[in-house]
Amino acid sequence: MSSKNKIVEEVERIAADIAGPCADDVDKNARFPVETLAALKASKILSAGIPENLGGAGLDILEQGELCRILATKCASSAMVLGMHFIKVSSIVHFGKGNAQIENYLRSVAEQQRLVGSVTSEEGVGGNLRNSIAAVETIGDRFKLTKYSTCLSYGAQADDLLITCRRNKEAAASDQVVVLATKDDFTLEQQGEWDAMGMRGTCSPPFTVTVDASMWQIFEPDFATIAARTMVPDTHYIWSNIWLGIACDAEARARALVQKHAHKNPSQLPENARRLAELEIRLERFKDTVKSVGERYLKAHKEDNETLLSSMAFSLKINALKLNASQLVTDICLRAMAICGFAGYLNNTPYSIARHLRDALSAAPMIGNGRIIETNAAHLLAFKGDEL
Repeated sequence: MSSKNKIVEEVERIAADIAGPCADDVDKNARFPVETLAALKASKILSAGIPENLGGAGLDILEQGELCRILATKCASSAMVLGMHFIKVSSIVHFGKGNAQIENYLRSVAEQQRLVGSVTSEEGVGGNLRNSIAAVETIGDRFKLTKYSTCLSYGAQADDLLITCRRNKEAAASDQVVVLATKDDFTLEQQGEWDAMGMRGTCSPPFTVTVDASMWQIFEPDFATIAARTMVPDTHYIWSNIWLGIACDAEARARALVQKHAHKNPSQLPENARRLAELEIRLERFKDTVKSVGERYLKAHKEDNETLLSSMAFSLKINALKLNASQLVTDICLRAMAICGFAGYLNNTPYSIARHLRDALSAAPMIGNGRIIETNAAHLLAFKGDEL
């Protein structure tokens, strides 16, 4: 059995035996899925995307997406934590190649199963991750930084953080760098509570983040380069797999209920069978979209095709994936709830879609759809019709 197959089987086990049974409690109490994370760490899943020569499993972005989809069928919050970690590690791997200090850090992630969080949100920038107020202050071979994050993904549980900020205090808001802060480098001061509609187990309240770290922990490429090359496409692809996992389980619950009705009266097509068939069409469209865009992205990524990955055509394609996925997951969950009726509306039935729908509704504001549509609209004004 291949290493990838073993990892997939292990995540399937964790999803079925640990994440699934804990999911309702995680959601109800807006608590971090500690049991699932402990199991993922014990099985070395957090290093799945780290190259084998640095102690990881060397899985590509499509394979990492598959792990997130599997986990999301049982607990979307757990999958989002794993997915956000994969996204951050992917950028560190790509832009840390050949850097001995960063590669040593990646070895420590693999050995210790360190959880990497993200600090891109910030007070005062209106949700635009391409602008920062916080700035690096250089002091000899070290730097200091204070950032007021409006939503720090699983901040209290993260071992390390990737943080966006201005290059220095004189830099423009869009002149950004990415810094790596390890557990010993930063302090957190929580500024509010996390009581969200969905994705409640991600535990992402606002924090003030204070950093004192070494200069080598500032990545050499600017954030614009990192965002275009890895962070944005990885984010859209990984998130789309998580939303696909939610949709798959919503469909499975609706299908189970319709099949139950069919078994009671085998001679008659159940009332909602046609609606289930219509839902299945949308789910297949969702699967095909994620697969198609993912394969194109992986090919360009493996070829290190910077021209293609920085092109307007690719930006339109990867942005459309996010928009389609965030809309399809909500549509599918609503349709599944309609098929299940009151059993889907209630929280305490095997056919409940309530948590699925609330988690799905987080998709649109995560890197807001409105902002992405504006970006695509601007691209299309200059787009020449070249195909990806």
